[in-house]
This record gives sequence, C-alpha cells and structure tokens, in this order.
Amino acid sequence: MGLSKGQAKLWAIALFSISTLVFGVVWQVAKDRTSALEGSGRVTQQLSLTLEASIVGGLRSAELAADHVATVTAGHLKPDGDPDDTAIAFWVETLRELNFLHGISYIKADGSIPSTAVRMDAESVQVIKRLFDGSEWPAYTMHLQKGEDRIFLGDPIRSFFVEGEWILPLTQAIRDANGDLVGVVYIDIALKTFLSLFEEVLPPGMNSVALFHDDGRLLFAYPFVDAVIGKSYKDLNLFKVRLAESNAGTYQAQSQLNRDMRVLSYRSVGGWPLVLTVDLSNAEVLAPWRKSAFAYGLAATGAATVILTLTLWLTLQFRRDDENRRTLLLKERSLEESQRLAEIGHFERDILTSEIIWGENMYAIHGVEPEEFAPSRPAFLDLVVEESREDVVRNVGAFDNPPADGHFEARICRPCDGAVRTMTYDWRIIRDQDGRAIKAFGVAQDVTDLRRTERKVRENEIRLRDITECMSDFIWEVDENGVITYFESGSHNPMLNIQIGVTKDQNIDLTEGLTDRSMMLQAMAQQEPFRNLIIALRDKQDEARWVRISANPMYDSKNTFIGYRGAGADVTEQRRQRLQQAEREKSDALDRLAGGIAHEINNLLQPVVVYSAMGETEAPEIERTQGYFRKIYMASQQAIRIVQDILTFAREGRAKVETISLSSAVKDGLDLMRPTLPSTLILDQFWFDEEVNVSANAGGVHQVLFNLVRNAVDAAGPNGTVIIETGTSVLYSKDSDPWTVLPGRYGFFSVADNGPGLDEQTLSKIFDPFFTTKPRGVGTGLGLSVVAGLVREWGGAVDVVSFKGKTTFTVFVPLVGALKQAAE
Repeated sequence: MGLSKGQAKLWAIALFSISTLVFGVVWQVAKDRTSALEGSGRVTQQLSLTLEASIVGGLRSAELAADHVATVTAGHLKPDGDPDDTAIAFWVETLRELNFLHGISYIKADGSIPSTAVRMDAESVQVIKRLFDGSEWPAYTMHLQKGEDRIFLGDPIRSFFVEGEWILPLTQAIRDANGDLVGVVYIDIALKTFLSLFEEVLPPGMNSVALFHDDGRLLFAYPFVDAVIGKSYKDLNLFKVRLAESNAGTYQAQSQLNRDMRVLSYRSVGGWPLVLTVDLSNAEVLAPWRKSAFAYGLAATGAATVILTLTLWLTLQFRRDDENRRTLLLKERSLEESQRLAEIGHFERDILTSEIIWGENMYAIHGVEPEEFAPSRPAFLDLVVEESREDVVRNVGAFDNPPADGHFEARICRPCDGAVRTMTYDWRIIRDQDGRAIKAFGVAQDVTDLRRTERKVRENEIRLRDITECMSDFIWEVDENGVITYFESGSHNPMLNIQIGVTKDQNIDLTEGLTDRSMMLQAMAQQEPFRNLIIALRDKQDEARWVRISANPMYDSKNTFIGYRGAGADVTEQRRQRLQQAEREKSDALDRLAGGIAHEINNLLQPVVVYSAMGETEAPEIERTQGYFRKIYMASQQAIRIVQDILTFAREGRAKVETISLSSAVKDGLDLMRPTLPSTLILDQFWFDEEVNVSANAGGVHQVLFNLVRNAVDAAGPNGTVIIETGTSVLYSKDSDPWTVLPGRYGFFSVADNGPGLDEQTLSKIFDPFFTTKPRGVGTGLGLSVVAGLVREWGGAVDVVSFKGKTTFTVFVPLVGALKQAAE
C-alpha cells in the first residue's frame, strides 16, 4: 500500500526523532558514568571524615576513662599494691556508665592482676578477685620495658571471661612521685562498638572499612575477619607513597582479593598513630549507573517504539473510527446488562431545567414500567415508605441547596409486587468550565440482601462476644501460614493474653518439655483435626502458660485450606499444683528409702568392721591372712562413708550451724586429707589474708572439701594440678537469681582442676542424686548432691564453671549476720 505525502512526511519526522533520541542517550550515559565515579570519591571522603570523628571520639572517651580510673586507683591502693574496695567500686560504676567498655583491670608493678571488673552482658558487671599473671601482656611490657607513659592501644583479642567477645585493650601507666612504675590501668573497649558503627555508616554491599597502625599492621576491619588481625600491609601503595604525600586522600585501587577496582579514601586519625581507610567497590558504585544506563536504553527503545507505533496508529486511525463506534455500542449494552445483574441503575438530573432521566434498569429495580412512571421528585417520594420519607426529603434537597455530591439510603415499596426493598443512592455534581453546576449523575443499588446479611453478622458477633465474656476458656484462629489472626479469652482468665499477628511457633514455648507440640504440628501439616493436646504458650508478658487445645481445619468455598479454628483451656495452675504435689511425694519417698537402706546397711556393716579388726589382730601372724582382713576392714570403712553420705542426703543427723573461720576450716580439712593425696599432685593454695567468719560448721566444711578435692584429683589425675582458694565476694541481685540466695557479701572457697572439663549435659545433672560420670562400681553419685544439700542448709550456694582444660567449683557461704542484713 503506497503512502501519501502527509504520511511520508510523518515517517521522516519519526526517523529523525529516533536518531536524535539515540545520540542524546549515549551522551547522557557517558556523562553519568563520570559523575558516578566522582561522586563515589566524595562519598568515601565524607564517610572517612564521619568515621574518623566517631573513632577519635570513642578513643578519647576511653582515654579519659583510663586517666580517671588511673587517678582514682592510684589514690586507693593498699600497702601491698592491691586496689581497695573503693577503687573496685569505681571500676564497676565506670563500666555501668560507659557501655562501650568491656572490662577494667589493674596490673601491679610485678605484672600480677589481683582484681578485674568485667561486663558480662548489657546489664551486669562481675568483679573477679583472682590472681592472674599479666607480665607478658604486650600492653604491660610496652610500659615496663620501653618506659612508655602515653596511652597504648593493643591489637584486638578475645575476652578471657565472656566467650566470643572481642576486645580492644588500652592501657595507661601510673607512676609515683619518684617516677617509678607502680602499676598499669588496663581497659578493654568492646570491639563491637566500632564494628556496629562501621556497619551502620557503611553502605551495604562489597564495601569495607579498615583501621591500620601507621606502620601498616591491620588493627581490625569491617567486615570482621579475625585471621587478618595484626597482618602487615606495609607494601601497599597507601603506606609506601600516599601517606608520605598527604595525610588524607582518595584514589582508585585494585582489590588484592578479587582484582576488583575500588574507590579508596584514606585518612590519618588525628592524635593517634592510626590510618583509617574506606573503600567502595566500583562494581557497586556503578551499579546504579548501569541500571540508569539500562533504563535510558530501555526508555529510548520504548520511546522509539512509541514513535513508530504512534506513526503507524495515525496512519491507520481513519480505519479504526468505524470499529470504535461499533465497540462503543457493544460496551453500552454490556454496561446495561452488568447493571441489571448487579441490581444497579443510573440516573441523571439537569440542574438548569430540573429534568430527571432514569436509565432502563432504574425502572426494573424500582418495580415500575417506563410507560406508566414519569421520573420526578413527587413520583419518587410516593415509592418511599412512610418511616423513611422525612429523611429522604432532607437528603434530596442537596441537589439544589447548593448542588453538591450526596448519598442516602431509603426503603421503598415496589408497586409491581408490593415488596419493601432497601436502596442506596449516590450522585456526583458535574460542572462546566466556569464551575457552575449543570448536571447530577448518580447510581442506585438494591442492598436489601446485603443489609440482611450484615444484620445477621452483627447478631452473631454480639452472640459470640457475650458467650466469650462468660466463659473461662479461649478461642483462637490461625491462617494458612500459621499466623495468629484471632484470640479471645473470657474476662475470668485475664492472665492468658496472646499476641496477634505472629506465627504460632513464636508463641509456643520451646524451653518446656513433655508437651504435645510435635503432635499438634504433625496434625496441622496434614490439615487434620486434633483434640485435647497439652502445649506451653508464651503470652505478651513473655510468661509460659500451659493450655489444653483442640481445633479443626478451615476451608473456603473452593475447598482451599485457609487455616485453623479452635478452642482451649488454661491449665497452668492445675499443672503447677500437680507437679508440686508429685515433687513433694517423690522427695519424701526418696528420703525415706535412702534413710531406710542406709540404716539397714549400717547395721550389717558393724560386725564386718569389728570382726575384720579382730581377725587382723588375733589371726596367726601370716602376712597373707592379715592382708585379707586389712582389705576387708578398709572396704567396710569405705562402705560406712557411703552410708554417711546417704544419711546426709536423706537429711538425717544435721549438724548445728555456728560461727567458724572459713580459712581455718579449709586449712584443717586440707591437712586431714593431705596424706591421702598422690605425692605427684601439684597443690596450689591462695588464702585470703583477712579473717572470714561464716555461718556453717567445720565438719560440714571438711566433708564438702573432701568431696570436691576428691573429684578434682580424679579429673586432673595424679600428675595434675588442683588449686584451693578462699576469699570474699559480693553476689548482686542478678547474679544470685540462679542460686535462689539473697544478694549480699559471702565468703567463698573454690577448688579448681586442670582436667578435661565437663560438657553441658553433665553440668545440667551434676548435682542430681546418684548421677556419676565415673565407671560402674567406682562412684556412688552422692558426693556432689551431699555438697549441695549441706551448703543449701547454710543458706549458701555452689557455682560450677567448666571449659576445656579447667573446672572450678566455688562454694559461697554467708558471712556472719549477712543474711539478716540482706533480708532487711
């Protein structure tokens, strides 16, 4: 088909426009790439300035804290060089105020560390009064060997007290008036303080921040990799050339890991021998540019397509005019049919002439015939029932006073069948270019069935609410994804309040055992009903509540699974009462059984002891025969000791609590058992200098010490090391919770060994009666349960800390009068 002159001219304009568009896109893409690289340089400079200010601020705050701690500590040293309680209290207060600090220690001139304050978590601080050797620490040798008095910042290390915590050590030397070194204040900065800052400021992606010593050694970096801490990068162009030229700058560099080009900004940290680098990956810097270039190309392609399509459309437009007219007629007929099916009709009113025009379906839904009914206000009001007429008259007046959009609802009586129907009317005012109202266009809809349904729904909601308010149980629903969408409990059970909008698994308490959780999840996975299953839920106050629940799966009209609906009952109190009763009955039965068995065995052992002793003295002096009697006698003595442990566990023969010297009692007990210890065992002892008077009994202390030392020797072996230590400590309210003792000051003695350590499963059962890790026939499993029972009777507690290569049992005994003061 040939083109006319006008069409040929139109196509020439279109091709010229497309060529111009392509050239402009190419030019803009090249310009945007240059701008992106220049902009990334400015971004890295700004990031380095921001991070430098934050790092310097953090280090200055730590330096001020170190100076302050050094001043206070220097003024509160005991004659032996140890910091007194005032200094240590100041350490604790400093850690509580400065969240970015992890710990504070004081290294004496001889390199020993007598006390350490450590932040265990975000809220608690613990004081460790144990002797450590810090003479080989780089932070100490820097001050001692090189005579440095300035602040020294060491490489990151792992915390000795909190597993997984990385710290940045910072030290400050303390000298007396003669210039002699009297000690070093050692402050740990939580490394996560800086890493969190880097993570917050650094844009996401393959970007990084690094902090170097000025000699090229890496202090640390984000993303954090502990293997590169202390690694030297002095051969980089940054340290060879760039820093010699200027203290700050930006340049393009190639990554040593993946050869990726990066925009790198460096800056010397003011006042510190440190260098900060921030680098952004070119791949990520240019990623928005690539997207914009793609968008430009896509837009250009789209624009060219639009131009070509528009040209073609204009060429063929005249052919489509007739088709559009036919399509418009079909759409009008479709609209009328849709209105009929939806029981909707439309109407118009000419505001200038007051003429009202009804659509064909308006007559049908009002039950009148077009030939018999002339649309007008009086004719329409005749259809409205009497009780709705006054309200309708008021709303219809909105057509004129002044003309405005409106809505109202009315009940009409249809003349064709006498049925009363509920109708809604909505209209909008149409105005001319001068803003004058010229026409109102509206629609009417029969909502009788909708209102009837809404009324039934409201009645059901009221009925359900009344039933729920009166019941002591609860009802619940979850959707197909397990998200809780509805939960309602009666006013008789205000304790059960479950959070809506989270998944069911987030509300189930996974720490509680012996529940039917797996059965419930299996039934839900198979979309099956379940009945009377016991699970533990966590309410909005994060407290565990035991419930018995039942539920059925829900399906929609297409038989598609849409969730679960069920009911349940709170059985927390009933369960708690049953468990308490069962525990009491179990404990009483166990005590009676242990006591009875112990008495019977003790009666049988007495003649064995007597006759074995008589046999050893009266039998012929044959070494073999006497050896048999001696072994019988020793075995019977061991059996008597086991019986005594059982009697102690059964709470028989309790010793009277009195005031004793803890250090003296431990020394006496150690003297008694020393001959029984292997001669090759290394036994280290650290005695508290001051007198520690506690509420206990010496015999009980001996028995506790015998059991702990005997277990330590078994764990360490005859060539191992056992450490005995005594002293005093303060248990704060948070520390004392796991032991159910009152917070306050306690005397303590600890027994540590260098054995293989205990796993978590063993630690959870270590104080249970008859639990032992020793071979069958070697241990009874009563030693540590006897220890726990004796210490509990004194009002104290036993703490055990174990890791590979070291296990420490610490017995806390209340000081004289301490429990009374804590209770008050």
